[in-house]
Amino acid sequence: MPKERKSSRQREEKREESVFEISRGLLARVKKDVERVSYITPYKASVSYGIPISVARRLLKELEGEGLLTLYSRSKRNPIYVPRGNQ
Repeated sequence: MPKERKSSRQREEKREESVFEISRGLLARVKKDVERVSYITPYKASVSYGIPISVARRLLKELEGEGLLTLYSRSKRNPIYVPRGNQ
């Protein structure tokens, strides 16, 4: 019995829904939620949004670059970020 091959269309859809990339929807949701928290860490973001910690680290660094977050405590394992107004 031969195996059915996935069409190129199915493979493209799978690539677009990668968990390891920051989507616009996720970024917008985090921007909205980050104003309500007193602090956020990569672990806390990972658990809250169901993303890997590596993606959460990149996401928080990106938000720091945009000026929404400030690095409060520099730590290689678990940096702590605070919203810009909560320093």
